Amino acid sequence: MSNPTANQGDNRKGEVVLEVKGVTKRFPGVLANADVNLSLHKGEILALLGENGAGKSTLMNIIYGLYHPDEGSIQLRGKPVKFASPREAIHSGIGMVHQHFQLIPVMTVAENVILGEEGTIQPQERDIAPDQSTFAGWIRLLWGGLWRLLIPVLAVLLGVFIGYVLFLLALTIGTYLPQGEAFTRSSYLRLELFARAQTGLGAYYPENQTVVTLLVWAPLVLGAVVGALVLVSGYLHARRTWHGRAANLDYTAHRSSLDAPVNAILDFLGTLRAVISRARAAERVRHISRQFNLEVEPEVFIEKLSVGQQQRVEIVKALYRKADILILDEPTAVLTPQEGRELFRIMRELAAKGVSIIFITHKLKEVFAVADSIVVMRGGRVVGDTTPSQSTEASLAAMMVGRSVMLKVDKTPATPGEVVLKVDDLIATDDRHSVVVDGVSFEVYSGEILGIAGVQGNGQTELVESLTGLRKPVSGSFAVRGEALPFNNPRTVTLSDTAHIPEDRHRYGMVRTFPVAENLVLNSYFRNPFAVFPTLKEFPGWTVFYLIVLGALIFLMYAGLWQPIYNQLASTWSLAELSPRRDPAPFFAALGLSLLVSMVLVYISHRLTILLMGVARRLLPAGSEVQGGLTVNAEAVRQNAYQLIEQFDIRTPSAGVNGGSLSGGNQQKMVVAREFSRSPRLLIAAQPTRGIDVGSIEFIHKQIVGLRDSGAGVLLVSAELDEIMSLSDRIAVMYKGKIIDIVPGGSATREQLGLLMAGIHGQEKASASNT
Repeated sequence: MSNPTANQGDNRKGEVVLEVKGVTKRFPGVLANADVNLSLHKGEILALLGENGAGKSTLMNIIYGLYHPDEGSIQLRGKPVKFASPREAIHSGIGMVHQHFQLIPVMTVAENVILGEEGTIQPQERDIAPDQSTFAGWIRLLWGGLWRLLIPVLAVLLGVFIGYVLFLLALTIGTYLPQGEAFTRSSYLRLELFARAQTGLGAYYPENQTVVTLLVWAPLVLGAVVGALVLVSGYLHARRTWHGRAANLDYTAHRSSLDAPVNAILDFLGTLRAVISRARAAERVRHISRQFNLEVEPEVFIEKLSVGQQQRVEIVKALYRKADILILDEPTAVLTPQEGRELFRIMRELAAKGVSIIFITHKLKEVFAVADSIVVMRGGRVVGDTTPSQSTEASLAAMMVGRSVMLKVDKTPATPGEVVLKVDDLIATDDRHSVVVDGVSFEVYSGEILGIAGVQGNGQTELVESLTGLRKPVSGSFAVRGEALPFNNPRTVTLSDTAHIPEDRHRYGMVRTFPVAENLVLNSYFRNPFAVFPTLKEFPGWTVFYLIVLGALIFLMYAGLWQPIYNQLASTWSLAELSPRRDPAPFFAALGLSLLVSMVLVYISHRLTILLMGVARRLLPAGSEVQGGLTVNAEAVRQNAYQLIEQFDIRTPSAGVNGGSLSGGNQQKMVVAREFSRSPRLLIAAQPTRGIDVGSIEFIHKQIVGLRDSGAGVLLVSAELDEIMSLSDRIAVMYKGKIIDIVPGGSATREQLGLLMAGIHGQEKASASNT
């Protein structure tokens, strides 16, 4: 089962460069990592396997400084480390290539590589920060000493300020407390504020003049207490965060936010002192790419590169920062098989030069192609530690899922029925207006799976986007169950009982800031039971009904209930004689009571109106159940989410968390669950198992076959040839925008499909053999 080109030697006797000991990480409602132990040796390629939500990405984010462990420790080259940010991990020699690349398309390769490291174009040691100079040290010393000396001054000023403000407030209140003619005379009003307050308080509380004096001076005492507390806490903070001239590179030490601005300014000045030479940066990027056989051109813009070349840029970016530990998170998820093989070659060359690699993947064949050792996680724990030579795909799959997994699709022969999708002479262009779908015609029947095979970039993406309304073709037509559909209208496609699993789930399949529950109804939120009465057509009439009933109820309740009560209160309490100047307290109390009663009457009238609208709605003939309405049925949305989360095993703390917070595989399962839950008559699935584990792949494959067996037609587009061959009843091969042949799925061979994907027909193959 192992690949002879893989590194099968045991590197575990080499130097340990990274060691994770007992790491535990908790999120609200989720134990992401539980007592995880892991070791990485120099020059080793370690494959990290596990289901979606097993804790792999969380562990890597802890190593990279994005998360902090709740328990446990990390040792780097034998020394304990605790990174506060990815920047610190990068400067310590750890680089991470994320599944979704962190590149800016409108910038060149060289600009992306040096972004954030402009001051390090000149080669320098990794552990020397750009602002660690003698001058910077003295600046830190002077600034740190200055603000620490100012702490007593600040404490005194703050105490005086608080005490004085409260003192004036107490005096002001004291002048308004006493009542009587003596306190309205001009002789009293001409007194100083302090004298007026003391005289007034003395008359207000003549029994104890000592208490009056204490009340007047108490604010100053309170100000002194506040000043003392500030002085003590400031002293403790200053002592705990004192680092002298050091740049405070020990990230476990205490740091003061007052030192941060100076450190930021020094870092900025250090960047300004560096001469940013684009030519020198490009030359260094070219040198690294040649040294590791990565073959990227520094002056090319990222948007002009293929996905595989962009991944090389990410690796160059890590190597530019002198990373000797690389974390690759699902690096082949968006690559073609050819680009994947090229990546494995690069990984083996990096390992041969001493770079250690942690390789996260769901594709078991890749493990045997490139890995030296394997660690399997399940439920946040490490459940296995083995090597490719001691494993099989079946044993690894069972270890990942906790049960035996069917790696081959079990399906009966198809029984095709009527045509559910007919495509005639479809022509579409890409974003650069080049023809990429060139006169494509085919049919998909109910009860069958038609697979589209081909090397990525031969028009499959644009074909799917045209059929789902995401791209307007140049010409041609397509019909679903005999009904021609307009171009560029995704809503119409959805209403034709067509489901779509998009290739790019982030762009077309979900809204990352929306909760999981709302993502699960994105294409059916406007239908019953999620959207309820009234509909858009009914809204004007029911609005008039609401206003009439509400006005009538308010009038009846006011005239029949509140008016008699108010008249009785007005005569009893003489409300009509109240004056805001003469009787402020009773006047405003009566006014507030009137407003409160008015609000209560309006609310009761509103609730009664809604109740009457519901009764009237039930008495009228029922409307269209598909059309839905303008009001969201939140309970139906929640119940739908609970059902689909359980049915499709979506690993999420709750239905209320944002969809973007889920792991990539669980995001994919969320999209698949939404589309399958609608029982479509046509499914258009583009890369339906991208980025998910073997257990989920098995589940989704069964769902696709089950949908076919229920009479639906399936158009499957996948870059995984194994998936196409195992699922498809017929296979159409695309090459340069054309379907060059359609072959039976049961009899197709890898050799046959490989030649077709390279543009070689059967006749061409025969003529080539004869010559």
